[in-house]
Amino acid sequence: EAVESALGQDIDPANLEILVVDDGSTDDSARRIAPYLDRVRWLSKSNGGAVSAFNLGVREARGEFLAILESDDVWDPPKLSRCLARFAESPDSWMLQHWLRFVDREGRELPGYDYPDHPRSVTMDEILDRRLPYTPLSGALFRLDKIAPHTPFPERFFYGTDICLRMVCALQAPVAVLPEALGSRRMHGSNLFGETVYDHAVKLE
Repeated sequence: EAVESALGQDIDPANLEILVVDDGSTDDSARRIAPYLDRVRWLSKSNGGAVSAFNLGVREARGEFLAILESDDVWDPPKLSRCLARFAESPDSWMLQHWLRFVDREGRELPGYDYPDHPRSVTMDEILDRRLPYTPLSGALFRLDKIAPHTPFPERFFYGTDICLRMVCALQAPVAVLPEALGSRRMHGSNLFGETVYDHAVKLE
């Protein structure tokens, strides 16, 4: 579903480069990706964690903008076109974020989440103050030429790519915001965080 949603964006496919990073998976990911290999690049590596996978993707990416789609998530068809249009209004911003709907394993929207119709940008101080929604990586877009010189991020950290990216970008200019839900984040209990990172011994380890 993640790959289908990336391929289903309403922009010219010639302007898309889709990289699928396999971080040492032990399931049937290689078989599942086989039908798409004429339209995506499959990058396989030994398991190193989310930060390691991100570093490989950035190293291989050749586009002007970088969008990250985590494997549990999906994008709505207009995600990239809407983000690019909003980015054009904020040429100094290194990063743009939008909301993601939180859904269950079957894709049903979960109650209790807020998707406000504001703001249009967020500063470093506001990010640190945590007064605004904190969108996951699948709800972001980056200017690759701006963030690439600050990579690779330390791979001794198992996670934290989103924190590093947000801080690097917000230190340079306000983060642009498109206050719309343009994708879904699937919560199924086996996510690294789920509702919390503290609810399972394996996650804590």
